[in-house]
Amino acid sequence: MKNIKDKIIRQAEILGMAANKTSFFTVKYFADLFNVDELTIKRDLKELRETGISIHSIRNKGIVIFNQVDENIIKSLIIQYMGVALSKNSYDQAVNSLIKLHGVNAVYIIACLRKGIEEKRKIIVGYNKPEADRSEKRTIEPCCLFQNEKNWRLLAKHNGMMKQFLLDRITSVELTYENYKPLKKSEIDKLFNTSFMNWIGDDEYAVKLKLFPPWNEWLKSKQLMPCQSITDNRDGAFILETVVNSLDEIASWIVSRGKGIVVLEPPELKTLVVKRARETLSNYDL
Repeated sequence: MKNIKDKIIRQAEILGMAANKTSFFTVKYFADLFNVDELTIKRDLKELRETGISIHSIRNKGIVIFNQVDENIIKSLIIQYMGVALSKNSYDQAVNSLIKLHGVNAVYIIACLRKGIEEKRKIIVGYNKPEADRSEKRTIEPCCLFQNEKNWRLLAKHNGMMKQFLLDRITSVELTYENYKPLKKSEIDKLFNTSFMNWIGDDEYAVKLKLFPPWNEWLKSKQLMPCQSITDNRDGAFILETVVNSLDEIASWIVSRGKGIVVLEPPELKTLVVKRARETLSNYDL
């Protein structure tokens, strides 16, 4: 397993350094850097080429990339790299939580879910809801696996509605031979693009916020949403415009930031923020 981890890290870093073009990198350089023999580096280059990357070792030029690397290949490499190279992160904690609850059966659960997604087959899962005394059987159409807030989650359609299922609460998985019509990638992307935190849904709310110091400066270095517009209001504040699928989530976020963020639109969000703030204050004797 360590060899696989080392290879993923090595190949990603070879590609990154070769693409950066700030220095002359040879096969020998990378062999010394990663403490492996030159044949191993040559195998790495061959495997990178097999993914569609035109990367070669050229005499007097070093390791060179001849074409533009496809974004999907870059995305795949980064996901693998971050998954094995970064320790003690949310991915690790999510996996640890899964293993603690399911042990080796966690591998089987994930494998069945992946197979259902890839082959577009409905799945019967046993699922424990916090308020339920026992596991309930549900037939779902698995859409994708994703990680959020230290938990692995499954996005799936159940009884015609898109829902999230925490993998920690899945007790059993059974693949059926019944196929379903999957969502298009653009439809899945749209669901995530309007998700402010965890909620995945079809609703859309246009939101406009005014951010005063210190939040305006903080916003400069943040990408809160995939689709957002930021305008300098020339009075020391910024105007943030975006679309979210849940007013509850963004209302809680605004209240948690305290002074400096004002809701301009929609009116129902302003009402919800005031309600949440008053509920918070009611916890204290003022």
